[in-house]
Amino acid sequence: MASSKDVLAVVGMMVVNAKFRAEFLNNPEGKAEYLVGKLRQDEVTQILNVAGKRDLPAGQTRQQYLTAVNTACEALAMAIGCSCPSPPCPDPPCPSTNEF
Repeated sequence: MASSKDVLAVVGMMVVNAKFRAEFLNNPEGKAEYLVGKLRQDEVTQILNVAGKRDLPAGQTRQQYLTAVNTACEALAMAIGCSCPSPPCPDPPCPSTNEF
């Protein structure tokens, strides 16, 4: 399956914005389209895969998958030092928040 810049934008926002991530995981297609606009069918499939609504890694429940996704996103956000409440920030440095 080919990558889509729109799907990658959603994944990036999941990393830097915990509120977006939670809302996306509850309503993947709606939240993705809110961020990037109308999705192609192959992008909808990718979005549903990212949200754990379709193909899960072998042996994992959706809850286990979501725990892993949240842990990975939080770790990456901490590694890059992102603390912006509403990325992307217009002027670095980002304001500090307790969001993460």
